[in-house]
Amino acid sequence: MLTSLMILGALMPATVMANDRYWVSDTGNWSNGEKWNTAWDGSGTSGIPQTNDSARMNATAPAIIYYDVASTSLQFLSLSDNITFSQAYPTSVLTVQNFQMDGYAPTMPVYNLVDGTLNTYSENIGLYYDARIVQSGGTHAATKEIILGYYGYGMYNQSGGTTTTPGLYLGYDQSGRGRYELSGTALLNMGT
Repeated sequence: MLTSLMILGALMPATVMANDRYWVSDTGNWSNGEKWNTAWDGSGTSGIPQTNDSARMNATAPAIIYYDVASTSLQFLSLSDNITFSQAYPTSVLTVQNFQMDGYAPTMPVYNLVDGTLNTYSENIGLYYDARIVQSGGTHAATKEIILGYYGYGMYNQSGGTTTTPGLYLGYDQSGRGRYELSGTALLNMGT
């Protein structure tokens, strides 16, 4: 019996475990491992998020994170208070299974998509509080609907680039509110 279990265990695929990585600094580049840590208070191990990790960003003072790597694939990305995330490199690709943005009004998180590609599976902008995406270029491809304001207030200002999504929810729950603004040379492909 023990031999059978050992053989069965050897034939089963290994489970991939995601590690949590926390932004523990002020403004800086995504690629700077000293600004990331395995503990929210910085007492763990440094290093940037790897494939299938979770990246969580929150700051007590305004911080800008510049996404300066070619490609990252994450299980979870969370942007909270005082965070401005800037993706501006033409060849950069950020792929996220579960993307969430949430914060309080004057310090709400902002995702600036200037260039490059953002791919998401599940996307919640303004889960409980406020958040905003500002897209002036690049490509944003969502596998599922983009939710702007689940319980909170989600905003999306698109003046350039292309966004493709099966749909947009503007205020998902009865208390949620959402706002989408399309202007300039922006292109929105819905239902595809």
